[in-house]
Amino acid sequence: MLYSRDQKIKTLENRLSRIGDNLENVIDARLFEKGNQLIYELDSANRVLHLFKQSIYDMERNLVSRVQGEQLEKFDRMKNEHGLKDTKFDKYKETILNMINADFAEDMERIKKIIKTKAENAKNTDRDAAIHKSVRMYNATGLVPN
Repeated sequence: MLYSRDQKIKTLENRLSRIGDNLENVIDARLFEKGNQLIYELDSANRVLHLFKQSIYDMERNLVSRVQGEQLEKFDRMKNEHGLKDTKFDKYKETILNMINADFAEDMERIKKIIKTKAENAKNTDRDAAIHKSVRMYNATGLVPN
């Protein structure tokens, strides 16, 4: 009876030892599985994060290139408008200058005629006078000294 009880105890101890080993193996397997699952999820999250970063970088580059393109177009338009205004201003300036030169030439001709007639009148009146005064004309002003 003791022998059978010792056998039963040894059998139960062996069984308990195997159950403990099996339990440890199951726990280790579950921990290993959970660890692998966490590593997989972390890797997936890192890949998604990398994809987001790449997408944001690409979007930023596209936005920058679009804005630069729009600004270049805007500057070109402004440059063209400015060029047209410069051309119009140059034409206006040339027209005004021609008008002023024409008016000045007409005024000069009119002043020369007036001076010439006054000089001739003065010459005619001086013949009768005893003392002849020479008439000096000033070209720029058109004035005759007294």
